[in-house]
Amino acid sequence: MRNRVEVRLVGGAFESVEREQALAELVGRMGLTGHVEVLPFVSDPTDHYRWADIVAVPSRRPESLGRVAIEAMGWGRPPLVSAIGGLVEVVADGETGWHVPPGDAKAFAGKLSEIIQRPELWRGFAAAGRTRYETLFSEHIAAAAIVAIVADKLKATPRRGRAGVAREAETSP
Repeated sequence: MRNRVEVRLVGGAFESVEREQALAELVGRMGLTGHVEVLPFVSDPTDHYRWADIVAVPSRRPESLGRVAIEAMGWGRPPLVSAIGGLVEVVADGETGWHVPPGDAKAFAGKLSEIIQRPELWRGFAAAGRTRYETLFSEHIAAAAIVAIVADKLKATPRRGRAGVAREAETSP
């Protein structure tokens, strides 16, 4: 199975040059250099999404949104994510991608092995993820949601003249 897998670890996940270098050295010591690349952060990860079959987001701390998982689905790449924070809301487990317990390397490896060995089990995930992206996370959907929230807030705010707003500003802490 090792010959069937190529991995790119992209972006400053550790926020430490030393830890990133230590990871690259570990990959070398384990003899995985031909299969695992440790790459720096890039502002435009388009080429990496195009290259990937799946995208892993093995977060150990909660993510409020899960941008990488959203982008992966936008590119039609099913994400394998930690079941933590916003990632569980972004990825529909068993439909658009997979959830594994955070910090559980054995569960992560097991799910990854299943994904590699049984691609027929997730044949529709790419299309389902793309549809979920278009329905919930695309730019025009996000813009419409922001406009709706602002309009709702403006309707709920009583209209006051400039003098009233100025008096309130002067007396507010």
